[in-house]
Amino acid sequence: MLNPTEERAPHAAAGAAAEAPIPAQRRVRPLRRPRVAPHEPTLAELAWTLAERRWTVAAVACAAVIAGAVYLFVVQPVYESSVLVQVEGRARPAAPDAVVQLFDTNPPAEAEMRILESRTLLETVVDDLGLDIEARPRRLPLVGEALARGRQGAAPAAAPLGLARFGWGGERIRVKRLEVPDALVAEPLVLVALDDGEFELKARDGTVLVTGEVGALAKGGDRDRTITVLVSELTARHGTEFTLTKLRRVEVIDQLQKRLQVAEQGKAGGLVEVRLTGPDPARIATILEALATTYVRQSLERTSAEAASMLRILEGRVSALKADADAAELALTRFHTRNGSLNLSLDAQRLLVRINAIEHALTNAELDEADARRRHTGGYPEAAAPAERTQRLRAERAAAEAGIAALPGLELEYARLAREVGVTRGRYALVLERAEELRAAKSGWLGNARVMEHAVERRRPVTPQKELVMALATLLGLAGGIALAFARSAFDEGVRDPDEIELRTGLPVFAAIARSATQHAIGRRGRGARLHALSVVAPGDAAVEDLRGVRTAVQFALVQAKNNVVTIGSPAPSAGKSFVTVNLAHLLAASDGRVLIVDADLRRGILHRYFGLEAQPGLSDLLAGDATLEAAVRRTDHPNIDILPGGRRAPNAAELLSGAALARVLEEVSARYGVVLVDTPPILSVTDCALVGRHAGVNLLVVRAGEQSAREIGLAVKRLVQNGVTIRGAVLNDIRPTLGRYGRSGRYRRYDTRSA
Repeated sequence: MLNPTEERAPHAAAGAAAEAPIPAQRRVRPLRRPRVAPHEPTLAELAWTLAERRWTVAAVACAAVIAGAVYLFVVQPVYESSVLVQVEGRARPAAPDAVVQLFDTNPPAEAEMRILESRTLLETVVDDLGLDIEARPRRLPLVGEALARGRQGAAPAAAPLGLARFGWGGERIRVKRLEVPDALVAEPLVLVALDDGEFELKARDGTVLVTGEVGALAKGGDRDRTITVLVSELTARHGTEFTLTKLRRVEVIDQLQKRLQVAEQGKAGGLVEVRLTGPDPARIATILEALATTYVRQSLERTSAEAASMLRILEGRVSALKADADAAELALTRFHTRNGSLNLSLDAQRLLVRINAIEHALTNAELDEADARRRHTGGYPEAAAPAERTQRLRAERAAAEAGIAALPGLELEYARLAREVGVTRGRYALVLERAEELRAAKSGWLGNARVMEHAVERRRPVTPQKELVMALATLLGLAGGIALAFARSAFDEGVRDPDEIELRTGLPVFAAIARSATQHAIGRRGRGARLHALSVVAPGDAAVEDLRGVRTAVQFALVQAKNNVVTIGSPAPSAGKSFVTVNLAHLLAASDGRVLIVDADLRRGILHRYFGLEAQPGLSDLLAGDATLEAAVRRTDHPNIDILPGGRRAPNAAELLSGAALARVLEEVSARYGVVLVDTPPILSVTDCALVGRHAGVNLLVVRAGEQSAREIGLAVKRLVQNGVTIRGAVLNDIRPTLGRYGRSGRYRRYDTRSA
């Protein structure tokens, strides 16, 4: 109930501020905004910006790290293996130099590198390994492959949640043969594992085309889809599905060519490295080993084929030369039969020996010339040198034959026959010797290429590199978080600095209230639950100490005010005006006698929840004439605080507050209480604050730090002034002094009132 003997608040306030000087009242000019010079942020201010936005930086960095971890979990790792091949030029036979020289050429390393990635070589590898057959288990989309990679153990993993058709790790399949019609090439087929090694091969429409078992050739299909398949290995649960595809051979070779990396190691060293990447380390090692083996084998086969061709040529000449030698010997024998023995002169014997030597050298030169013409065109020096030697030897032979032609008749015939025998026998012996050397060399032929380092199965992927990915994710997350923090700060027009409010609006700031963790916990309570004043729950809290500064400022302002009514408003909702009203009431009640709290927010008032009271009857009922002042005003659990709640929700709140009834009510309660605190709705939302503020001696504006911009504050002041309301000051609520920044150049230092 009301106490009619209470006096007005200025008298009570005077007792508390009698000795203090009375400050001159400041005139608010919200319409004249001072020019603010552009401000370049300092390093300290940038650091404080990051400190204020530290949770933004941390959130973005954590999100980036989580994204990096998810990427590493989901992405398919890529492995790499390599082989090192040494190319030593042409193959060399284990034979005398005369035979070796027939094949002693050194093709360039670029040609060998091109052979290593040629289609001809890759076709053999694809056919030998069956790379045009792709068989793999069906996985759960997105994460199935990652889960299967993490599977430990050789046995197939159990299927969770009844998803038996998917493979979850440990499944193995090997298909050695798959023949499909052209219509099914590159079309995936579904192989379903059954019990006891049996399987079904289905088309995409679900039609069963082939039924077979592991290790046996199976054939089936319908009229247009005849399929032959041989599954050599199948390890899976019953019902597990595999995707089986016959790839186009040309496309497989093209893809393999793109993935191969062939490079020469060193200069003129003959070392060629072949690298291959892929998701299966065992498969790429097998492909590289087959590639290197096939290349070495084909290189040896190419050189052996040249030797065989040369051997066939020599063997063909051996028969003809043997017949010539036999004929020459027969002619000489007949000469001896007719004429008996004949002794040649010393000069004739010398001519025969010289001719035989020339013929032997000429035969070697002709063989070299024939081989040079086979291996080189006429423009090469290697082809011109044997031809020149042949011409020179023929000229020497002609000169020797001219000397023989000068012998007497019978001696001339004998010399000619002896010459033919020597020449034919020499040629026959030389060619026969070459042929025997080639036959012996074929069994000990050495290839021009060999594998220096074989392919090994690497278990560490080349991509992604976990350490690098996580480091980049962390760095990018930090960079993105810092950029977002600065961007939010740049676009954030919320005022956090009391000096900025005074500079931009001309409105004095009575106090800056620090953020309170205790108050935050109180505000998290459920809707309808009783609230508690922070000044009662935690009187030593830093925010309560700031509220005491608000109390002092209000006491000074009341000294020159026309009455003891104090309205507390805000530019926008959630500024904390109800929090300031209730706690200020408790602090004033401790020094200025009795205090009345009036909840003028007839739409969403909550002040009654701080005292565990009902909202009705209240101010709206009192203004509408449905309740008396004695019935509407309720006592609280604090002996010096009464409350006039908002009452029933009033859709016509502005009409109720604009009437004369409000002035009468405020005048009456002003005479009965030391201080009357009126909580009003946000001025930018409704006009109720201006309607109540006309009757108050002191009007305060509560601004939440970082929520309202200077423009919104100025607009709120402008609207109040236009309605005849003078704002005495502002209260900056919910600042964070723990960051250490207060204003642009100073540090907020709080005096801890707790005992040591």
